Amino acid sequence: MEGKRIALIVLLLVSLQASAQFGQSRQVTFRAHATLAPGFLLGEGEGVVSVVGDAEYFLSNRTSWRADGAYYLLSFGDETFNMNHGLYSGLCFRPSLRNFAPYVGFQPGVHLTQLKARESLVAPPVSVVPVVSGITGFHFFFLSFLHISAGVRVLHGTAYYFGSHPVTEMRAWLGLGWQITTARRKFDD
Repeated sequence: MEGKRIALIVLLLVSLQASAQFGQSRQVTFRAHATLAPGFLLGEGEGVVSVVGDAEYFLSNRTSWRADGAYYLLSFGDETFNMNHGLYSGLCFRPSLRNFAPYVGFQPGVHLTQLKARESLVAPPVSVVPVVSGITGFHFFFLSFLHISAGVRVLHGTAYYFGSHPVTEMRAWLGLGWQITTARRKFDD
């Protein structure tokens, strides 16, 4: 128990020192992360798990261009989809790029979906579904190359197979990411 307490104090001190240094320089130009993300298909009432990842390039201290991807792994419930992978890209906005950097963004994208075969033995074809999504979350930069990333995405689209089928999902994540920090580029607040 004492060893855990000492490790926690050391980690906190290193985190605070790195955070103070980062808060002064604000030099991140690129960051990325990948993690597992539980979600919920709102129209179907089933839980899903995806691997999600993103890459983000900071255009300024308040604006970034972000590309995200999601790979559908499994669902808990009726298993509506064989496949439900997504790609998104768009702008994110934040009050400023500090140690704790909350953000909000809008990302249109596409999903590759395939419904699970029900009565017939033949699975429906793979469909490209345009989606719109909103994201919000935060990054906490605690070392010059590592950060914690947490967020929520809500997305909506409609797949057309033998009628319309909603692709509406809410997904959340928490993971560890990395960033590239350069000394040459400094943003103004």
